Amino acid sequence: MKNNQPVTQKDFPVRPDCAIISHTDAKGRITYVNDEFVEYAGFTREELIGQPHNIIRHPDMPPEAFRDMWTTLKAGRAWQGMVKNRRKNGDHYWVKATASPRPDGGYMSVRLQPTREEVTAAEQLYREMREGKRIRLSGGYVLSGFGSRLRDAYINLSLTTTAMLPMFLMVIILAILASWQYLQVTDPAIEAVITTLLIKLGLVSGVALLWLFMVLRSNSHRLDKLRRVALEIGSGNLVGEAPVGKHDEIGNVFNAVMIMRNRLYEIAFQMTQSARELNVAAVEMLGASEETSRGAVEQSNASASMAAALEELTASVEQIGHNASEAFAASEAAGKIASAGSKAVYASSEEIRHIAVAVQNSSKRLGELEALSDNIGKIVSTIRDIADQTNLLALNAAIEAARAGEHGRGFAVVADEVRNLAERTAQSTVEISEMVSQIQQQTDAAAREMQASVSQVEEGVAKARQAGQSVAEIEQGTQRVIQATQDIQQVLQEQAMAAREVAETVEGIANLADSNAAQAEQALIASRHVQDTTQVIDELRKQFKVFKHQP
Repeated sequence: MKNNQPVTQKDFPVRPDCAIISHTDAKGRITYVNDEFVEYAGFTREELIGQPHNIIRHPDMPPEAFRDMWTTLKAGRAWQGMVKNRRKNGDHYWVKATASPRPDGGYMSVRLQPTREEVTAAEQLYREMREGKRIRLSGGYVLSGFGSRLRDAYINLSLTTTAMLPMFLMVIILAILASWQYLQVTDPAIEAVITTLLIKLGLVSGVALLWLFMVLRSNSHRLDKLRRVALEIGSGNLVGEAPVGKHDEIGNVFNAVMIMRNRLYEIAFQMTQSARELNVAAVEMLGASEETSRGAVEQSNASASMAAALEELTASVEQIGHNASEAFAASEAAGKIASAGSKAVYASSEEIRHIAVAVQNSSKRLGELEALSDNIGKIVSTIRDIADQTNLLALNAAIEAARAGEHGRGFAVVADEVRNLAERTAQSTVEISEMVSQIQQQTDAAAREMQASVSQVEEGVAKARQAGQSVAEIEQGTQRVIQATQDIQQVLQEQAMAAREVAETVEGIANLADSNAAQAEQALIASRHVQDTTQVIDELRKQFKVFKHQP
């Protein structure tokens, strides 16, 4: 026998509302386990499926218990008994197991919570068996000694055999009596022997008749018990005691009822779990359906609002497109004006530049004139110096002529004329100097004004150039505005088309949302129907008693 180790001897009690169910094939390999089996075994479902069922066998279980179980199951009968199973971590849990054959040739086992007394009795029994005490099990019952073997033999007698034995003895007695009367025995010794034999056979027949009465009474009790078990199962109680007892015809019916009850228990327990899960799912589905219904209505309203908004948006986009077309035309006209202005500013800038050149040339001419005036002043100054010198020489000549007397009179006249000429020359040079000074002043003022004009003209040229650059930039900006306006116009046209398509799509979505709202309402009605159905199933579930303490 497989010895699974280690063990902790730590009990993991089974809950009272728990049923641990498993299926195996004909070779004892696990084919199905419920969630409770996985929970208490401590293995994953993947670790269990396909493995021998002894993967959960505890080493404290005696081999005789499993021998009896498999012998009973292979004989087609149900088996009941206490089992100590090992968890994956070495802990253990006690169960009251009912194993039975399945139609597919495999086996199933339903395990429930045992009482504390049942666990204590099983621990003591299995400990004695492990210590070597000769204890034999049959169908889950303990057999020991001659009485047990006799009981086992009695258990295995069929109902027909049990009833026929006393009747067979009665037939023998009647046959002997008939033979004795027929033979007319006269020998007293033989007659005494026959009489003694008849008395003994009478006693045996009496015992046989008593046995027949007890068998009939026992069978009557068993049939009554079978009736009560069938009534309990019919009323939904699937946890009542139903020992198979003998292996006769009544016992076979008991066995069939046990197998049926075991299967019904599995179905009822799974229906109980499914009803709970279905009820939870129905509540969740009802809530989700209500949310979906509300969401569908909101979606329908939102889709309708969105469709109206998109229709307004489409109209707005088309209006913006029209405005963009007008802006494009205005921008194009402004671009032409800016281009013409740029050309005009450029021409003005060129004219101002030419004027600046002319003014600069005039300024240069005034500078040259001022230089000539300076030269004239210098010449006039020289003439004035010459006139002064001539006047001085004329004065000296007059003095010398006066000294010469009569001889110097003509020279004096000449000297006087020279002096007068020198004086007029000096006066003229003074006038010329004044005129040259005025010319210089006017020329200097004109030069300063011309220089100021040159600065202003240069500043005008610079500003004209800046204006030209600004106008050129305006022209470039206008071209960019034209291009951007053209792009905007194109994009708006595309958006108008897209908005119309989106509006059509949203209209379809709105129609679909209306359909979804109707379907959601139908789903809500269906969810309520499912919830009502789960309540009906729950009421049906309550008719089955699958736990001892179930109300």
